[in-house]
Amino acid sequence: MENKQKITGIVVEYNPLHNGHIYHIEQARSITQCDVLIAVMSPNFVQRGEPAFINKWTRTQYALEWGVDLVLELPTPYTIQSAETFATQAVNILAMAQIDTLVYGSETGIIANEPERDIDHQKLEAGLSYAKAMSSHQQGPNDILGKYYIKACQKHNITPIAIKRTNSYHSLELDESIASATAIRHQFNLGNDTSGYTPIDLLNNQTHHLNDYETLIKYSLLASNPKDLENISLVSEGIQNLLISNAHLNLEALIESCTSKRYTRSRIQRTLINILLNQSKDIPEIQQFRVLGMREAGQQHLRYLRKQDVSYTTHFKDYQFKDIEYRATSIYSLPYSDAYQKEQLNMEKSAIIRVPNK
Repeated sequence: MENKQKITGIVVEYNPLHNGHIYHIEQARSITQCDVLIAVMSPNFVQRGEPAFINKWTRTQYALEWGVDLVLELPTPYTIQSAETFATQAVNILAMAQIDTLVYGSETGIIANEPERDIDHQKLEAGLSYAKAMSSHQQGPNDILGKYYIKACQKHNITPIAIKRTNSYHSLELDESIASATAIRHQFNLGNDTSGYTPIDLLNNQTHHLNDYETLIKYSLLASNPKDLENISLVSEGIQNLLISNAHLNLEALIESCTSKRYTRSRIQRTLINILLNQSKDIPEIQQFRVLGMREAGQQHLRYLRKQDVSYTTHFKDYQFKDIEYRATSIYSLPYSDAYQKEQLNMEKSAIIRVPNK
């Protein structure tokens, strides 16, 4: 049975959802005139190697309220990885959901269909990080992701469309109607009002901060055998010895001391989160996708996919990554109140967010 509907996909973190994300949703719907908009979203840890500022269920709720029809989960082991792995696996999930178009944010708004340039491995061996080696080819973080989105889309015959960002990714200021997620987190942590930049009521939601996990992260380093850590995802070239030798420092100083030309700050943070979660290098291939939330149009699309024998689940007990996600949520909620921990674990096992179409 052929699906004549237009299905558009987006890859999101919503860390937190802000006015620029809402613009992205509106533009994705307007440009593609899609019948269904599907988002694949990072769960409780994000690609930069940090806990998500707001839990995935609240982010799912707001995504649906602001125009997404179906929210799918990008499994944690594939979220806390390189830009290439993150982008590739996100598109793979959207391909399983049978999207025909991917709309993504870009610093330039230009689709670079040129072949991937070879990286000078001599420069890498001399200590230049991969991210820095790529910088002459693609400048901003969204352009780096965009290159990998395009590459993954080509494998699945998906049309990629770039939308130019309306704000600076690195800006920490709230001087425009659309501010970056980085700026919103930074200004909120300073005690400044961010309510005009995000629809999420941050004051009445538990916000998560990397420093809240300092004791847990340092314990995971000091209680581990360096040899055993070789089995952890992203641990290579003896990086665990570097991390352990700096574990006596506070978390910020630890990260700064380990950041170098070879290891970017994000790479150090992702490695620490993989160690914290005890995430092994043995990550299974994605065989199904998990639904976090839906509107009516999303539910109808799921019915169509079921008839096409597409493997997905709305039940946590049937989820391929249930053990990993339960562990991730347990650790994600651990620094906070007992009531919050119980709430998050209960939602992990049973929640699916449903929002009526507007």
